[in-house]
Amino acid sequence: MSKERKNHFIRLDWAMKRILRDKANFGVLEGFLSELLGEDIRIDRILESEGNKRYDQDKYNRVDLEACNDKGEYFIFEVQISRQSDFMERMLYGASRKVIDQLSEGDTYGKIKKVYSINVIYFDMGVGKDYIYHGTTTFRSYHDEDELQLTPKERRGCCQRHPDEFMPEYYLLRINEFNDVARTPLDEWIRYFKDGYISEHPTAKGLELARKKLDVMNLSPQEQNAYDDYMHSLASYEHDYNANMAQSREEGREEGIEIGREEGREKAIIDMVENMIAAGLSDETISGIAGVSPERIRAIRDR
Repeated sequence: MSKERKNHFIRLDWAMKRILRDKANFGVLEGFLSELLGEDIRIDRILESEGNKRYDQDKYNRVDLEACNDKGEYFIFEVQISRQSDFMERMLYGASRKVIDQLSEGDTYGKIKKVYSINVIYFDMGVGKDYIYHGTTTFRSYHDEDELQLTPKERRGCCQRHPDEFMPEYYLLRINEFNDVARTPLDEWIRYFKDGYISEHPTAKGLELARKKLDVMNLSPQEQNAYDDYMHSLASYEHDYNANMAQSREEGREEGIEIGREEGREKAIIDMVENMIAAGLSDETISGIAGVSPERIRAIRDR
């Protein structure tokens, strides 16, 4: 089997459930995080949470990481393949929960470490041209968009950290929007996320290890069967979703046509009644001609 064949390497969502949680394989996600944030990241441990439990039928997968850069910060890495109406709210909850979990009773707020919420989504969401979006918290002037800064005195005293040094940051990776041309090391990761493709000589950090750890051929026959079943279920899910969306669009189109027809009939009746009113016909005469009740004719008169 060719090493260059698409989907020869295990998809990210499956790897998150079965492989990348093992300490020996931390280097794979470390490489991606390093490319995304532009600094060397080392994962110290995976934190236990409800999101880290393994459910084969989950339509999203989350892993909470305690990682080490020069500030020893936290990362929430989440992969979601289904469309959920509360996705953004759940993203906020996950980051907020991680902030709260850092503190014990009596701890000062100054101990809070920064949380990065990194979300890989395999569905269409929002309107925008890019496939990577980054959200931070800043405070800007109401009138002229000037950003609030801390003075040197505040840095030394009550406000030793600027908001962007401890407020959570969010990354949204809209995988479906990637155009399949890997121009940067980070793009190599996004291409792998999208279709399981890793070039023979990747330049991105962590992808060489991914080639070794995530090769489908390394799976046992039983694991390969399970993986094939998983990919089949994803294809079925996507087919069913697209079919339902197409049906909804068609029903909406037909409903829109009927609404348009009804609105047209309504306008024609009103125009006819108004013309007969202008001609001086009585309500009884108009009702007999137009088939409209006297009460409705009076309502049109009074508009």
